[in-house]
Amino acid sequence: MKVTAIANESTDERTTEIQSYLSSPRVENTANFDVVLWWSRQQITYPILRKISKDYLSMMPTSVESERNFNIGGMTATSSRSSLNPETVRELMCLKSWNKVN
Repeated sequence: MKVTAIANESTDERTTEIQSYLSSPRVENTANFDVVLWWSRQQITYPILRKISKDYLSMMPTSVESERNFNIGGMTATSSRSSLNPETVRELMCLKSWNKVN
């Protein structure tokens, strides 16, 4: 029973944080507004959302990685391998990407 109570508290905490954020007044988005600085100042008020924003705001706005994946997919699913199951193609692409990391 304790585990359920802890899980419920965590869910309630997240819901409360989201509700608080959504009901707060909107910040005017001006040319000199620094969204990263704003979120760093909100670490006490919105600790969970701040972590999410940190992940989101740190993403590079580029399509290079997705284009690379499409190219790798094209090299994996060639005309001689056209009967491969889509799940097998996905697994091969994952193995290729994991092999590059190690």
